[in-house]
Amino acid sequence: CLLMGMACERGMGIQSDTSRAAVYFVLSCERGHDVGCQYAAQVYEQGRGVPASRERALELYGRGCDLGNGGSCATAAGYYEQGHASPAARAAHYWDRGCSHGHGMSCVKLADMLQRGTQPDVERARTRMVEEIIRSIAFYNDTHRGMPLSASIPVYLAGDLAADGAALV
Repeated sequence: CLLMGMACERGMGIQSDTSRAAVYFVLSCERGHDVGCQYAAQVYEQGRGVPASRERALELYGRGCDLGNGGSCATAAGYYEQGHASPAARAAHYWDRGCSHGHGMSCVKLADMLQRGTQPDVERARTRMVEEIIRSIAFYNDTHRGMPLSASIPVYLAGDLAADGAALV
């Protein structure tokens, strides 16, 4: 369903139809695909092919979060944090879930909230930040086997430039 939604939205092999794309994204979400929930939430958030609805978008981001999509958790947390939904304290719940699903920025936001909150939980904040640092180092080690950490930035830049066809300096 997700791929069909993308094809409908972008007109890949068929005529572009954002309303039909939204139906496929929602079906994908209902069938348990976390990324489908994120796409469905975005079409409701932006009113692409459906009437714009923050409430429906938040519901779909919440479902995506429940299915393990850290980005959906983070977006739901942002809704609460920015006052688009209440109570604002619910943001911490979604930052925590996003962090648990491996979304790095959610860990950072949660740690910040825990440290600055009305009842600071510095130890929990520290634990969440350490978890994110360990996850980041593990990812780095998996992708750059044996390469010194200081060499990673030029490699990323060179890879991006080469992919774009730009001249490497």
